[in-house]
Amino acid sequence: MSLDTPTLFSAITLAYLTGAVLMAVLALSVRGLPSSVRSSWLIWAVALALSAGGTYMVGQRGAIPAWMSITVANALVLASFGLRPNSLSLLTRNQFAYLYLPLTAVGGWLALNTMSWFADTISFRVVFINSFCLLSSALCIREALLLRKETPISGVILIVAFACDMFARTAFILSQLWLHADNFLATFQSTSLKLCLIGLMVAIVLKMIGLGLALFEKLQWNFQRLADRDPLTLLYNQKGLQSVFSEASDPETKTPGHGALIVLEITDFSKIRKRYGNSMGEAVLRLIAQTCREMLEQPQQAAHLHTNHFVLMLPGATTAQTNSLLHRIRLCLQLESNLASQHKLPISVDAGVALYASGASLPEILNEVDQNLRTGREQKTSSPLASESHARKAAS
Repeated sequence: MSLDTPTLFSAITLAYLTGAVLMAVLALSVRGLPSSVRSSWLIWAVALALSAGGTYMVGQRGAIPAWMSITVANALVLASFGLRPNSLSLLTRNQFAYLYLPLTAVGGWLALNTMSWFADTISFRVVFINSFCLLSSALCIREALLLRKETPISGVILIVAFACDMFARTAFILSQLWLHADNFLATFQSTSLKLCLIGLMVAIVLKMIGLGLALFEKLQWNFQRLADRDPLTLLYNQKGLQSVFSEASDPETKTPGHGALIVLEITDFSKIRKRYGNSMGEAVLRLIAQTCREMLEQPQQAAHLHTNHFVLMLPGATTAQTNSLLHRIRLCLQLESNLASQHKLPISVDAGVALYASGASLPEILNEVDQNLRTGREQKTSSPLASESHARKAAS
């Protein structure tokens, strides 16, 4: 089989179709992933199918009408590349971040093709189409960089794939401008076009490998995430809290830096469950968890330990900042519980606080906080916060 341009177009079309089928099967068959992940892969499958259709029509240049091989074919390709960054943004942000891309590209292409100065000049068409593809690939690289936290290996593969795509398209633009061809057929069998198509083929294969591998990395990341979370409140459990505490380390010493730790204990929680049942008890736990997430600058700094204990980790916090946060949490819980129960079930919490110094271990800090919590209950103080002098002592 000779490595001519039609053969390469056929190979790319087949690769796109294979990828579309593979991504669609994964999206529809893997039930253990969030809907955003499956939707992302389904959109990617649609994008690949559009690329397959557009590439096939371009490869039939001269055998089918020009309006199909030029206008319709490239509109499909532009729509495909407009969908790709949106597909990846669903993985990284759970939303369509670039909805304007496919609409703008296709609309601009169709509008420009009504003008003779654009439609009759191949260099303008080449620059427009491939510049948009370059923009799409650059946005995909941006999303792949965000994806590396959850899928480090496939994230790197995708970055390399999109970089290959950008290189091939840049080379194609430069080669077309250099040749000064009057139409695409004049360069259809050129060596430069063949090399660009080979580069695109390599990029397609790498994308399929990266997206396929992302499935297994995403599943692994989800399992690890669930292992670190309390299933009721979705806050960190003991294991997750230890991981977050270890990550909040001093960049020079690689040991945990200073900060504050708060333990919240629901007042009379056993009486609430006994009187109103387990369902109400779970609702109270979810309310406190939601309040903690909303009050913290970084929601991942909250954890749910034991039955009615919530832990808030505040790296770098001072006594004043800790006092302020605890006051706002108590006020919010009071308002929310009174509003939800029509003042029949006010929720309050006891609290233990300790400041910790750089290098302190989490078990030591939790023991310190538990002691402060017990002391506060025994003394029946309205604010069991550690005093400034006691906080300094706890941090020493």
